[in-house]
Amino acid sequence: FFSKEYQEGFGVSFTDTFFVPLDGLDDDKPTALGSAGGTIYLFRENSIWALSGDGPDKTGAGQYYTPQLVSNSIGALKGSPTIFTDEGLFFQSTKGIFIINANGITYIGSPVEDILGTSRIIDMIQDQKTSTIRFITDSSVIAYDYGAKQWSNYTFSTLSSNKIVGAGNADGDIYLANNDNKLWKESGYKLGTTYL
Repeated sequence: FFSKEYQEGFGVSFTDTFFVPLDGLDDDKPTALGSAGGTIYLFRENSIWALSGDGPDKTGAGQYYTPQLVSNSIGALKGSPTIFTDEGLFFQSTKGIFIINANGITYIGSPVEDILGTSRIIDMIQDQKTSTIRFITDSSVIAYDYGAKQWSNYTFSTLSSNKIVGAGNADGDIYLANNDNKLWKESGYKLGTTYL
C-alpha cells in the first residue's frame, strides 16, 4: 500500500485502492524499499522489483507502471536499510552488500565478507567529506570509499561491550548511538573520547 499525495498541513492518509499488486507474496515476502531517482525498488526475500511512474494523484487519477522484475535470485534481508547516492542504491542481502545502478546489480561486499559475517547492517550513512558509505552493524562500522573502491573497518574500543543502535550524519559530523544511551561523535578517523 502507498499513501495519498502529501498535502501540507494534513497528515498522511491511505486508501485501500492504492496498492501495488505482486504475485507470490506467500513464497517471497517483501523485506525492504529503496528509492533511486524516479524508481522505487521493492525488495523481497529472493527478488527485486522496480516501480516507476508518478502514481495516482490525490483524486486517484493516474497509476504506477506495472512492477518490473530486476532480479529473481537476489533479494534483501528483512528490514535492510538502503541508501541512494550518485553511485547507486546500496542494500544488504543474505549474500552480502550489493549496489544497483546503471550497470545492473553488483556484489561489492566480497572484501569484507569475513568482517561482516552474519552481522546485520542496522544503518547506512554517506559521508561526503571522505567519499564513503558507512555500513553500521551493532559492533562496528565498515566504510566503503566509492571513489577508490576500497573498504575500511572501524573499531571503537571506547564503546567497550556496548552495542551500536544507530548512526547519523549531521552537518558533516558522524554520530553513533549505543545501547547505553550515549551519543558519540566521530573525530577524524576515531571516535571521540567523550560522549555527548
